[in-house]
Amino acid sequence: MKILGSDFDGTLNYGGIDQAKCDAIDSWRRAGHLFGLVSGRGPGFLRNLRNQYPTLHMDFFVAYNGAFIVDAEGKTLDTTVCDGVSALDLTADLLAWGCPFVCASGVNGYTARKDGEPLRDGECAFSDLPGDFPWFYQVSVQLETYAAAEAMTHKLKEVYGDRLNPLQNGVCIDIVAPTVNKAAGLRRLAALFGGNEADIIAVGDNINDLDMLKAFRSYAMENGVEEVKRVSGQTVESVIELIRLELST
Repeated sequence: MKILGSDFDGTLNYGGIDQAKCDAIDSWRRAGHLFGLVSGRGPGFLRNLRNQYPTLHMDFFVAYNGAFIVDAEGKTLDTTVCDGVSALDLTADLLAWGCPFVCASGVNGYTARKDGEPLRDGECAFSDLPGDFPWFYQVSVQLETYAAAEAMTHKLKEVYGDRLNPLQNGVCIDIVAPTVNKAAGLRRLAALFGGNEADIIAVGDNINDLDMLKAFRSYAMENGVEEVKRVSGQTVESVIELIRLELST
């Protein structure tokens, strides 16, 4: 049994998701292997995918960059929270440092903006947040440029040290517990399904995929950033090409 963990944005979704891609995944699963996503998106995204692509079949979803693992039906299998930093304190810092908004996911979730800034549907001002949020699965922000996101990632590491793990993905940053990353999530997933590290194959395109691409036998997308392509064994144009290569060996 092989376990193929794929990033979503820029990887599985690169070029769109058509029936040919769904058929390739089905052939992989019929051969006795497992397929699933490893993404910074939350577990609720699985429901959206199933509604939008009813013929896209998966065995698992490693969400929040490894902090939340669900099976194909959305049942929670494993979670890891960040409890060394208050989500409220972190939000206050991020807004003060110039992030336009902050999304926090946990037992309570919110999207907050700095007091006085215009709000969009579903958002709130920081001062209107009710009470404290002592832990979270993931806190996410989006900056205007790659350079700004890179600088913010460095600032988070400088200020918070090993109390959290900021993962840059283009202009976005996902902040999780220090023990959380996509590689750790895939390891826990493999153990839950009775597999081991030798069974894992990873594919991705961006900086937040580096942990899993370095840890396991891996492929980089040809559209990926150069650092990702350097650490992977080979590049592929799509997940379809990867599956064809793996099924032929």
